[in-house]
Amino acid sequence: MTTVIKITPAGEIDTIRIGELPDYQREIGGWVAELRLSNGHALLVDEEAGLKAAEPNLLASLYLTEHGRGALLFNTALIVALHPRTGEWIDAAPDVDEQLRAIAAQI
Repeated sequence: MTTVIKITPAGEIDTIRIGELPDYQREIGGWVAELRLSNGHALLVDEEAGLKAAEPNLLASLYLTEHGRGALLFNTALIVALHPRTGEWIDAAPDVDEQLRAIAAQI
């Protein structure tokens, strides 16, 4: 099980535990696309969310802009840490939750 930060389009932030790929897919609503960030983490999003009638996820989009590149994301997003050598998904750092809440307080 991996500790993951979940960000909904409504701006809700939650820490959850996920085990297998189908669980990740269920949480984001589709096939997983990994967007690597400059802080050793990755945003996991539905790779086809932009093609669906999905809600924009402003908070996840702002986090991506601060730690990678600018893009408008849709649907629920998950944040995981990346193992430095293997790139495997591992537990998100606790400060990610704090960073997200600081961003959310400004919007």
